[in-house]
Amino acid sequence: MSPYGQQPAPPPLKKLRLPHKPKKQRLSQQQHSALAAELCHYAAALLRANFTADYRRQIGKWRLHAGLLATALDAAHSRYSRFIDPVPAENAVAMLALAAVAKHAFPWLSTAVEIAFPPKFARLFATPAPSPAALSATYDTLAAKTFGDTPAAAVKLGAERVFALPQPPLPGSQASLVIGIRGQIPGFQTALENAIGAELAARTQAIALLASQIEAEPAFGSDVLRRAYRLVPGAEYDSPVIQEVTAKSLIRSDIDSTRGKWAESWLYYGHDPAPESLDAVTATLETAIWAFWIRRCFAAGAGLADTIGPRLAELGIDVPSGNLLLWATQHTPQTLGAGQPFCKRTLIPIEKVHDAA
Repeated sequence: MSPYGQQPAPPPLKKLRLPHKPKKQRLSQQQHSALAAELCHYAAALLRANFTADYRRQIGKWRLHAGLLATALDAAHSRYSRFIDPVPAENAVAMLALAAVAKHAFPWLSTAVEIAFPPKFARLFATPAPSPAALSATYDTLAAKTFGDTPAAAVKLGAERVFALPQPPLPGSQASLVIGIRGQIPGFQTALENAIGAELAARTQAIALLASQIEAEPAFGSDVLRRAYRLVPGAEYDSPVIQEVTAKSLIRSDIDSTRGKWAESWLYYGHDPAPESLDAVTATLETAIWAFWIRRCFAAGAGLADTIGPRLAELGIDVPSGNLLLWATQHTPQTLGAGQPFCKRTLIPIEKVHDAA
């Protein structure tokens, strides 16, 4: 016995209780529907606003470049006309020079010149004269390669399935551009800018139609969530806010991946035009005009050799032994960009497009 007497029995041990851990839950049907609808609106907004703004801005660079080219052509033709009485037929010489100089940066434009003047083009460049239907098809093919081949385009937007771009009516820029090429030189710039505007509108309309399709299809949002659940284990038990962040990141990632593929195959979307000065392009075009005019018309204008020779010297052209015809026959017009008509651009993330405006 303890010297202190009998001790009371210790109280029974209580069972240790751990903090309650709530059971993981998936989204309710109402939460799921609301989030799916938000994802539809989000994807549509990125396409309709951000991508369209990015595409417009990029094609706008080439529109400005085309404006510089048209301005240079007008100036070159005016300088040439000071020495040769201008007649409507001579406009063809200027346009053929344009086709040669712009064939890499504006291949569709060069084909439009060939459509406008097929026999002259064939004789000058020693090429066979294709049928009008073949030339028209070539123009459409080149326009698709430069502005964007929307019929062949496919888009992933965060879901497993791939969307095809809806097809708006064809831009119809070819006929009006050919009319502008056959017209007077000062009015050509308007025809050229209108043609580029028509091609731009056709592509942005296709994107807008896709955005409307996505926005009107709630199943798209559910598809994005299912993919998120598959790629991120346990994502279906995350909070609605975390699930929204995850799903939207998938949408942005897929859009940027698609933009990267388009930039590789759509020339104007993926590249900036090489910097050019108006004076340099004007001189290049005037030199080409003189070379083509001499090759076509020198017999009728042989008495102008004393005038043309000094003008070519002003342009920095060295005519061998003063033989204008020999020089003109051997002259190869310098193409726009001098071998590097394009500069590959770096795409910024789609969500930052407006920030860079």
